[in-house]
Amino acid sequence: MPLRGRVGRHTKQGGRQAQNWPDDQLTIINLLNNISPADGGAAASLSKSVRSGICSDELYRAISTFEDKQFPGQRDGFVDPSGAMLKRMEALAAKTAAPIRFVTPEAWLGPPTGKTRDISNTEIPLSSVGVVWVGLTGDSQNIVKTVAANIPGVVTIAEANTANNIRWFRLTKLPGPGMDVQVRAKDGTGKVVVGFNVGLIDLPGGPGPLDTELGLAGTIVRLAPSARADYIDNRAEGIGYYIYHPSFQVYSRV
Repeated sequence: MPLRGRVGRHTKQGGRQAQNWPDDQLTIINLLNNISPADGGAAASLSKSVRSGICSDELYRAISTFEDKQFPGQRDGFVDPSGAMLKRMEALAAKTAAPIRFVTPEAWLGPPTGKTRDISNTEIPLSSVGVVWVGLTGDSQNIVKTVAANIPGVVTIAEANTANNIRWFRLTKLPGPGMDVQVRAKDGTGKVVVGFNVGLIDLPGGPGPLDTELGLAGTIVRLAPSARADYIDNRAEGIGYYIYHPSFQVYSRV
């Protein structure tokens, strides 16, 4: 992964700060956090708090420790965008990093919280009246740049939030005939990192106060609309009312 400038301090020049762009610092922190101490890494102990232009004492020590382990006697104190230090960090981090996988909540049709199940390289059902939450795990180095279906105009994939190091996406079926699609996570070069298949099914609404939905194994489930994770009362957090348009608003918690 590229750096815009050097990260660290110039040890041989009295500790002068390098460029230390914030995104570059986070890249080095993520790499070191995915390298074991036996290889000179930080093993997830580095803080991700950074300041533009300033390499913290903690990060400088971590860079120097890695350098002493992998390049004894060099003592530069910084990571160069095109240098051997960065290449070695990337190689070691890739060797020890957890694989990137797709998951869903273990409580099927539930919100993106709690325990998860791995759905990588499998097929999941998605009905015309349903919502499925899908998470991306193990991407601590921000390798994945796009998550999309192979057939446009069939499903919507909206990134929702990141919680507990999982990037969550909300999948819904667009109007039209059902067909199977492939959802793929790709890196910056367009290479597929991981994926899963989606079986799309059109379902009618349920009788009376119940709706029809598909369970994870494709079984039909009937539940009250208020039990859906996507029910408005389960998603809305508050509502605002203008009292002196357009400047003042009264905000009420739901």
